[in-house]
Amino acid sequence: MTGYKINNLNNTEEQEIKDKLSILFDNFEVMVKKAKLVGVSKALHHLLPDLVPPIDRKYTLHFFYGNTNYSEKDQKEKFLAIFDKFRLISKELDLTEKDLLGQWDTSIPKLIDNAIIGFVSDVKM
Repeated sequence: MTGYKINNLNNTEEQEIKDKLSILFDNFEVMVKKAKLVGVSKALHHLLPDLVPPIDRKYTLHFFYGNTNYSEKDQKEKFLAIFDKFRLISKELDLTEKDLLGQWDTSIPKLIDNAIIGFVSDVKM
């Protein structure tokens, strides 16, 4: 899956990638099962930074769902749904590597993550 970028996936590639990410999510063990969503997403983001968004409770889940809760059963579904949301954002904003301006913007998924962190931080203050 290296070489793929979230902002360049066509519909066929997206489904193929989601199928592979689903398998990885099921079989990648980095943290206890209760926190798998956060642990797997962050580990996969480090391995595939142009493809997989990092997910955390405080910012990502709050931004998309208005809360920081998830059950052990729906972690993979949320992981894949958030992947879809990041892909949609990257497509709608037509993000490219030219948009990576700051030292923290290391990839398109991280750029979106940084924007979410900034937005949620401003709203909470």
